[in-house]
Amino acid sequence: MRVFSGSLATETNTFGPMPTGLASFKDRGYYAAGQHPDHLTLFSGPTWAARLRGRPAGWTLIEGMVAGAQPSGTTSRYAYELLRDELLRDLKSALPVDMVLLGLHGAMVADGSYPNRRRSWLLMTFHFKSIQQKLCPWLESRAAEKPPRPSA
Repeated sequence: MRVFSGSLATETNTFGPMPTGLASFKDRGYYAAGQHPDHLTLFSGPTWAARLRGRPAGWTLIEGMVAGAQPSGTTSRYAYELLRDELLRDLKSALPVDMVLLGLHGAMVADGSYPNRRRSWLLMTFHFKSIQQKLCPWLESRAAEKPPRPSA
């Protein structure tokens, strides 16, 4: 099984006067694709869990970028879009995959106006046509399958 994992996370205080910029991510914990150390770090839980669980299961783990910043004010549009696009490029280069594990902190607010605010981060940012064409049919086929019944 081919598994992709990565992370983009920080906690935003929208009342905080100090914005969260790219330097905040680089200072707290930024690891380019395939560069995550061999120990658990803040915001790297999915990647670390995939390493631990995947090795015995025979998974091929493709590690994307992992980035986390100290909680602060609103994330700058530049930092968010740069890191988001890096993570999506990592995913695009890993395709085809059977599973995607992402560590995304739900309390991150990025500066800027983004369409479809009610949609999840993934749906909002999967704008690459190749990812949509390769990944979405697979997700739809899995969603249509009936889950296995638990044994009694």
